[in-house]
Amino acid sequence: MTSPIINKIQFIYSLSQPDFDNSKNFQDNIQLSDIHTEPQIVHVNDNFTIKSTVVNNSPSTIRFYSPICNEKPLSVEFNKNVVKQFKSPCIAMASLITLKTGEKQFIQSPGFLGIIFKATSAGLTNAVIKFHYGTSQDYTQNSISKSFVFPILPSNVHP
Repeated sequence: MTSPIINKIQFIYSLSQPDFDNSKNFQDNIQLSDIHTEPQIVHVNDNFTIKSTVVNNSPSTIRFYSPICNEKPLSVEFNKNVVKQFKSPCIAMASLITLKTGEKQFIQSPGFLGIIFKATSAGLTNAVIKFHYGTSQDYTQNSISKSFVFPILPSNVHP
């Protein structure tokens, strides 16, 4: 038979353990909102970026690097109509961004140097956006994904 003191200690220990760092519950509290292209209307042969706001509604602080040379913290995979062009090698240093509970931060992909997204053909384009981050309890890489559909117009069509 377990003593009431041991049961109480086990109960308090289980309540104090963060069980959301890598769980779906924790990831549901990190959100990508206001996803859009810049420029808002993309034509064939245009270079563009994907922009979003990260919202931290989790009970923990999250951390991620500012977008400079590569696609992190916001990587994007396109199903068609877009190519990623790699510019010259980039040696800039990214800064660490800290986002506390309830805070939000604007981010973009690609970063400011290194990669270009170029529209190659017209049509609806599906992008899967993946946001990479770490937590204050666990410095391993976590991520969330969201799909985003946008049109690419022919170069001669201007609404």
